[in-house]
Amino acid sequence: MNTGAVIMMVFGCTVVWGRLLLSISITLKKEKVGEE
Repeated sequence: MNTGAVIMMVFGCTVVWGRLLLSISITLKKEKVGEE
């Protein structure tokens, strides 16, 4: 494992988790707006 591979793995995980958190937050916002 060289430094480049580690950086790519970390970057990939960050992108995946970022999209997951974004989709979850958007869903929560839609539910809150729907309740109002």
